Amino acid sequence: MTETIETLSAPDQKLEVEYFHRVLNFTDKAVIAAPCGWGKTLGMCAYMAEHYRKGVLYVAERKEQLEDVQERLIKAHGVPEDDIGCYHGENTEQLTQLAAGVTKPIALLTYSRIQSHHPGKYVLYPANARTRRRQLLI
Repeated sequence: MTETIETLSAPDQKLEVEYFHRVLNFTDKAVIAAPCGWGKTLGMCAYMAEHYRKGVLYVAERKEQLEDVQERLIKAHGVPEDDIGCYHGENTEQLTQLAAGVTKPIALLTYSRIQSHHPGKYVLYPANARTRRRQLLI
């Protein structure tokens, strides 16, 4: 089936990992809007777990949201904890590592952190002895 805006925007679709594959194969920029409880976070966590080696930058409003995503990635999807950086004002250990230039393939940030610090600090990460630009920004 050929995807169109209409097929991707049809109501009552399950927001599972397959949906995110369909959307991001159709376009490289998308806004997924749905009411609370429809599975946006669940589907996106599954998608991130499949693609995190390409680099993921995930931004949320509250640190609790970041911690929930981090826990889901580790426990439900088997992403190694060492591959996730959770950057918010209360996580001083991760912020110290970031200041020393140590970044992880998955960067989880609060909006306030991305607004108050240079975004370039979070866009790049080391991979295979090279610096790479994150490919998935959420």
